[in-house]
Amino acid sequence: MEILNYLDPVKTFSSSDSLPESLLISKGPMGLATFYAPFEYINKDAKLVICGITPGLQQAKAALSAASACLNTNQSVAASIKVAKSTGSFAGVMRTNLVSMLNHNI
Repeated sequence: MEILNYLDPVKTFSSSDSLPESLLISKGPMGLATFYAPFEYINKDAKLVICGITPGLQQAKAALSAASACLNTNQSVAASIKVAKSTGSFAGVMRTNLVSMLNHNI
């Protein structure tokens, strides 16, 4: 599990924080950076898969906050990444728009 490489910064993450350097994976040209966010959980019983390109800042912060809360209440790492994925995936307005599109009647 990738989260094991970032356990301490995930545990101490606060949603009011910007993404800490300790979660930095890489830096590219034009100031672009890639940070770790706990999205590695895979529901092997899923009947539908919706793929997004990458989580944005809002989704990453939601997932990190959820994982942090779970880990700090002594939940397992496996449970923490499951909650993080469910909380962060398509979070915010993105989720509202996605649900609206999925509920659209033709």
